Amino acid sequence: MKRSKSGLFLMEMLFAILFFSVAGAVCLQLFAKAHLLSRDATLLNEAVVSCQSAASILEAEGMDALPEYLQAQDAENLYAAPTGAESDLALQISEEEDAYLIRALKNGGGEEIYSLRLVKKNR
Repeated sequence: MKRSKSGLFLMEMLFAILFFSVAGAVCLQLFAKAHLLSRDATLLNEAVVSCQSAASILEAEGMDALPEYLQAQDAENLYAAPTGAESDLALQISEEEDAYLIRALKNGGGEEIYSLRLVKKNR
């Protein structure tokens, strides 16, 4: 009595399809995670550059010069971040006795992404 080898071949094909399906699902999750990390890194980089730009303006000309360089938003001491891309990044700048505090906020005033403290020079 001869047994057909098609049953063994079918089982092997099912295991191969299962293996490649699991591997594909893992790869898709890795690509999605990499995309999110890249987006977050880009946002953090824009926040750092924007805070440094505002710090340069404050160091050179003081708090009164900010509206000339940065577009003011609705709230007091809240400015649109000077980024090249269309992002919802805002800068909140407050003046203390001996320093300026520059905070980069996500979504125009929500979660803080980055902050920078600029100590005033004695002139």
